Amino acid sequence: MTYAFTLISFHRDGELGVLSFGEPELKDELKRFLVARDMAAAYVLMRELAGSGFLLERLTLRNSLPRHAKLEISPESFGGAHPRFGTGINSLAFGLRFLEHQLPQANPVTALMCAQQCSELLEKRRVKAGTAGIVRQYLSIAGSMPPDQVSMAKLMNTSERTFKRRLSEEGTSFRSLLMEVRYAMAKELLESHSLSMRDIAERLGFSDASSFSQAFKRWHGCAPQRYQKNR
Repeated sequence: MTYAFTLISFHRDGELGVLSFGEPELKDELKRFLVARDMAAAYVLMRELAGSGFLLERLTLRNSLPRHAKLEISPESFGGAHPRFGTGINSLAFGLRFLEHQLPQANPVTALMCAQQCSELLEKRRVKAGTAGIVRQYLSIAGSMPPDQVSMAKLMNTSERTFKRRLSEEGTSFRSLLMEVRYAMAKELLESHSLSMRDIAERLGFSDASSFSQAFKRWHGCAPQRYQKNR
């Protein structure tokens, strides 16, 4: 009887479509439950829309499975997809071919009405949370494929010029927010001790571990290996 508790976004990764699920700011156990709940609901809905032949190619969960926790997600729960923990992103990935399926109750008038309602809701949220706050949320769930400034403006349903002006009025910029979110994610991944430097660099969208290490030194004043060792 509720809507999603997570912030859900979509991006393309080669031949795959990826739904990412941003985590609400709640206690760990409740947060894990709500993320799993929303991901399961999204999978059920996609299967209903695309038909029984719908399959997931990849199922990832941002954090490692706690030592005291039992694995309640079986491969059968998500159509045979094995969950991968400690990946830095909560996501469901599926073949883009499923997006070409005709919806059984497709209606262009209803689609237009829903799009208009979404635009109105997005504007109300922007006024309440601020442009920078919404951008932070989007970037925090984008993983290794964050949108660029032009794409982010489109997600915000505005022009790039207006988007830049709104961020400037709030005392920041898209580049600053991207670096801020990358830094926060880098610290979280380093503290988890579950990924190699190469994997962390890839998760954050860097070309290699060396580029990530140089960026982290600028952010924090020390190498990521030293930061991780002290945690």
